[in-house]
Amino acid sequence: MTTPVRRQQGYVPVPRRPTDQIVEQPVVLHTTSDAGWGLLVGAGAIVLGFSWTLFPLDNPGMWAGYWCSLLGMFVLLAGLGLRTRMGRLPLLATAGGSGALLVIIPLLRDWGTWATTTMVIGGAIVILGTVLAGARGSD
Repeated sequence: MTTPVRRQQGYVPVPRRPTDQIVEQPVVLHTTSDAGWGLLVGAGAIVLGFSWTLFPLDNPGMWAGYWCSLLGMFVLLAGLGLRTRMGRLPLLATAGGSGALLVIIPLLRDWGTWATTTMVIGGAIVILGTVLAGARGSD
């Protein structure tokens, strides 16, 4: 059998050291990265939407719709992947490469004016969004 421990009546807590003070850290805002992400996802969705509405099956630019759908899906998935814990560099490379292909492919093909204009403008916005989304650097 053990005896109970008696506590001292005049218990004084240990004082804090002056180095334990809380130092406020500056808040870092990643506005360029967030704006780039918004441009990237928005441009991917717009290119994907235009590929379904602008290029019907009987249009001479029908094959442009396939390219737009594929590249728009790559851009959209890469943009959404930027909000996960996946590596940023492969996703930014995928989005940037898709944007470059959206600019280069219609200039080398003989598709209609609407198809060429839509893909070039969408590709330029994707490239701009990729550059802004990669502005944060390493986390």
